[in-house]
Amino acid sequence: MTYGNVKKADNTGISFTSFILQKNILFLQTFFWPEIAKRLTNNVLRNFTHSENSAKLCKSLLFLQTFPTSRPISARLAGRPCRVEPALGGIMGGTPMPGRRTRLAGGSPSALRPCEFTLLKNAHCCAATNERALRVCELTVRASRCIRNGWHERTLQAYMEKQFTLTAGKKDDGTRLDMFVAESLKELSRSKAKRLVDEGLITVNAAQTKAHHEVRAGDVVNITIPPPEEPSVAPEEIPLSVIYEDEKIVVIDKQPGMVVHPAPGNLSHTLANALLGRYRRLSTGTHPLRPGIVHRLDKDTSGCLVVAKDDVTHRKLADLFAGRSVLKEYRALVAGDVPNDDGEIITLIDRSRRDRKKMAVTADKGREAVTRYEVVERYGHATHVSAFPKTGRTHQIRVHMAHIGHPILGDRQYGHGKTERKLGLEVPRQMLHAHRISFDHPETGENIEFEAPLPDDFLDVISRLKKLGNK
Repeated sequence: MTYGNVKKADNTGISFTSFILQKNILFLQTFFWPEIAKRLTNNVLRNFTHSENSAKLCKSLLFLQTFPTSRPISARLAGRPCRVEPALGGIMGGTPMPGRRTRLAGGSPSALRPCEFTLLKNAHCCAATNERALRVCELTVRASRCIRNGWHERTLQAYMEKQFTLTAGKKDDGTRLDMFVAESLKELSRSKAKRLVDEGLITVNAAQTKAHHEVRAGDVVNITIPPPEEPSVAPEEIPLSVIYEDEKIVVIDKQPGMVVHPAPGNLSHTLANALLGRYRRLSTGTHPLRPGIVHRLDKDTSGCLVVAKDDVTHRKLADLFAGRSVLKEYRALVAGDVPNDDGEIITLIDRSRRDRKKMAVTADKGREAVTRYEVVERYGHATHVSAFPKTGRTHQIRVHMAHIGHPILGDRQYGHGKTERKLGLEVPRQMLHAHRISFDHPETGENIEFEAPLPDDFLDVISRLKKLGNK
């Protein structure tokens, strides 16, 4: 049986303590976090399998995971001094006698889960004998907290330590170490490789050296790329157009050109920054850079966006979206004269094979996407439509309208621009607006509906289309 990329523990050819530890780290694999489990199994055990602390570490992990609701653990989690069980002896760096009172150094562990609390204690135990063990304990606690907050596996992997082993070939003989690493790993520049060498995170044949060291054929180069700082969103004083607000939710009329949350290339001046600048308390969300964000709109899409103020509300809203219980109406200006007054588009949508930044309609792969549309007004060379997405695929309306031959005006990613050029029409952005949203309030259960008026740039394009249609 496998979890992620790591096989279930097998006691063939490994020590008893190794087997115990492998069994106990299955909880990490169960939560789709194989990297830490793999690191514990393959790296740390080589260093301290036969040490006394290894046995204590295994015993304590087994004890806590077998009895997660035992009274001593509950007392520790509540932050109160308590008796130390004999099974946990030695974890704090000494050998406490039965009945001795103790608590974790550094403050109350009341915010920690049992596994997190234990791993922090084990870090104290291992620090004196094995720095690598301490590092793994810290990373495990960090991942556990991330899992608790609902981070996706790919998000977690982006903020974890990475390790690589390279072997120099004949063609690499005489190459500078930093150049060899940079040419072998695309994610590292030469300057970053040099910095890692200077910090002792790149070794040659298990020995530290200098960046100008010349590698020889057969040299084994070990590389450790430390994780970046845990991501955070800085509060910013940015004006927001609030449609509705209560103790649980906020409905925002997002302005065109505003990115919803920080991402590469847009690390500030986002809706998330603005929300934190306005509200002290928001849900943690499914990503550390998306506080309060339940669903998203593209940068150049305007209109209604729902924000959760706490985690319970966030989960309830997310369930409504996942269960297709949220009714959404978008307004769009599309190229050409749509032949039917209404229709429904049902396709599969997946990431484009030609351009990984785009989505595309596929014949046999992807997820089902359903969009119903109705014509609002016709302008000859363009059409104003209402779109009602029943599913929430990335770029769904934009992909579907382009698929039926009527791309959204101003859409530079999925449109061809022929209509704009033919009419001499300058369109500042994709003409897509989240006009109306309706759902059951997560607290009261009452059905509520909100509407964001068409923005000025949208109305301006409509006005110009009408004038062009009359000529």
